[in-house]
Amino acid sequence: MDMFLMNELTDAIKARQQGRELAVSVGFSIVDQTRIAFTISELAYQLIESMHHGHMVMKSIHRNWFETGIEVRLYDHSTNACRINSNWLQHWVDDFEVHYHDTRGTIIVFRKWLISSKGSEKQTDPYVLAVGEE
Repeated sequence: MDMFLMNELTDAIKARQQGRELAVSVGFSIVDQTRIAFTISELAYQLIESMHHGHMVMKSIHRNWFETGIEVRLYDHSTNACRINSNWLQHWVDDFEVHYHDTRGTIIVFRKWLISSKGSEKQTDPYVLAVGEE
């Protein structure tokens, strides 16, 4: 698990680079690596622009034997309502949540899943047809 304080632009750059390296280590395609890095960058920049800043935590996760992925948690240290625009996230990640807590601020969690080909081999057609029944 990696944690990044978001105080200045270089913090966002470091988080984006680490997110891309994590995506590579999990096995994401170059397209998904770019999507993950973009999402981390965009959320990090929004945190830095806010007056209260915040921090970000990212790690690899496992849902079952065949699915692994990345989870990123963004903590906005402001105790006001969420000022981070997360509406666009649904197009870039597989699932996300936004939680608001009076004393902890806003927490945005997003996950991107990599589905392994293990265990999901193409099944043969369960119907066996006789000649002429196709």
